[in-house]
Amino acid sequence: EYMVVDMIEPFAANAKVWGFNLLSSEARNQAWKSAKATGQKTVTRRLNLVQSSVKEFGFLVWLPVFANEQGDWTTAWDGNVAKLTPMGSVNGVYRAQQLLTAAIESTYSKEQLSDLSIFLF
Repeated sequence: EYMVVDMIEPFAANAKVWGFNLLSSEARNQAWKSAKATGQKTVTRRLNLVQSSVKEFGFLVWLPVFANEQGDWTTAWDGNVAKLTPMGSVNGVYRAQQLLTAAIESTYSKEQLSDLSIFLF
């Protein structure tokens, strides 16, 4: 089974991912299998982001897209995937360090953070 990235935005910042097989790593594959089986959004475990020029951790959120019996594309928010055919997914890519930094900086003042450094590993 393959799932190749064929649409991505913004393209310039993510061109490295164009054509990448999303199921080539165990973390991504497990998340896709779960999303496909349940019809629900699924989050990967921590992984290295392919589009980064440096080693950077992040995670993906998968939303599976299905075709119904009429051929219309849909999501399965109710989890009823029995009569649906998996067609692909919509994925959100989250850079963990940026997410954590933004959360901390929006919570604490610059003075409170002046001697603090947090790095994800």
